[in-house]
Amino acid sequence: MYFDSAEEVTHVLHEEPKRIVFLITSGGLGREVVPKVNELVHISRIYIFCVNVDANKEWSKQYNKVQEVFNLEDDLYKQLADDLARVYVQQANSCVKDDNRGIGRLLYNDARQLLINILRLQDNHHRVQEIDEQLTLMDAI
Repeated sequence: MYFDSAEEVTHVLHEEPKRIVFLITSGGLGREVVPKVNELVHISRIYIFCVNVDANKEWSKQYNKVQEVFNLEDDLYKQLADDLARVYVQQANSCVKDDNRGIGRLLYNDARQLLINILRLQDNHHRVQEIDEQLTLMDAI
């Protein structure tokens, strides 16, 4: 879901108590939203995606559900995927204990796919760095 205002976000989050929520917010919107939703039980983690990392780390450090402040999409995606994979594994473990192996298997597979995607992203990130280095060398000539 995507929201333009703090009122929309907080309203929906208060109306959806049965969903596990991983909230991604901008720094500006986060300053308004995070204090209002940090203590909601169904908010699992909060990520802030912004330009000014240092300023947003400062105000957000008092909120326990703020995982990290990011300014690079790849870093945000890797952390989100890793955290989501951990939740899937926890849920899969519960399903297996409750003898619901079919759903457990699906959750394990989803966690596995997320982790594979992270590895691919890391590999691509390395390739992008190599290309950036080549471009820098070309600019120097």
